[in-house]
Amino acid sequence: MKIGGNRLSDIRKFFYAQLEPQYSKEEVLVLFRLAAGWINGFSHLTLHLEPDKRVLESELLAYSRFVKRLRKGEPVQYIMGRTWFMELELTVNPAVLIPRPETEELVNLIVEQFGGSSSLHIHDACSGSGCIALALKHYLPQAKLSASDLSREALTVALENAERLQLEVSFEQFDLLQIESLSTPVDVLVSNPPYITIDESESISSTVLEHEPHLALFAPGSDALVFYRKLAALASGQSLKPGGLLAVECHYRRCDEVASLFRKAQLMDVRIHHDLSGNPRMVTARRG
Repeated sequence: MKIGGNRLSDIRKFFYAQLEPQYSKEEVLVLFRLAAGWINGFSHLTLHLEPDKRVLESELLAYSRFVKRLRKGEPVQYIMGRTWFMELELTVNPAVLIPRPETEELVNLIVEQFGGSSSLHIHDACSGSGCIALALKHYLPQAKLSASDLSREALTVALENAERLQLEVSFEQFDLLQIESLSTPVDVLVSNPPYITIDESESISSTVLEHEPHLALFAPGSDALVFYRKLAALASGQSLKPGGLLAVECHYRRCDEVASLFRKAQLMDVRIHHDLSGNPRMVTARRG
């Protein structure tokens, strides 16, 4: 099916005709607005007030390709190559997970606790796109930020984001599960690690499963908590300064298990925090 004309109203009709019922009406409208902003730089106001505004034939082709990729289930963030995380526009591609709103709450949790600190070293483990580390550097400019990931491709994306945003974060490649300690003790160790086992893949939407990186989605083997065990060991050892904070995001069904694991590691002040939807989502603890 071709777009019926080169007016914005024609393109909008094409979006609805091609994307329902795969997406709801509200979702289609959002996708159309995103496409118009990405391809033509049109604002929501332009789309509303100038439905008869025309686009070039080359741009019409871009809209058609945009819809074709959406119909295949490709995330819109990958199509545009960008997404927003808090106040930051980040580059994303299939080498990194698309940052979720729940992860913004993990950043807010740390910012609220350390907003007045003048000297602070934070390490973000399993950094992916760098969204956590970069947002923390943005909101805590006096802090020293370091981050790590196993994937060289993910680190390439993170470095690109850091350079474009002019945020100083030190990135390093290593396997978190293979190290004995961080090279330098930190005040805050934060992570949103893989926490799904391959056996649970059927619970994930096909859009995520088919397009987002499995290395960042799935914990190796059958232990969904393997990264949390490692983080607890690092935090209770020499990687976290006395009184330092361990803060993690986890599956809402496993927050109790993660909290129990942290207590067994002799970490103190273990707390479960809920997200804006009321689900348990984050766990924090301190080294005694």
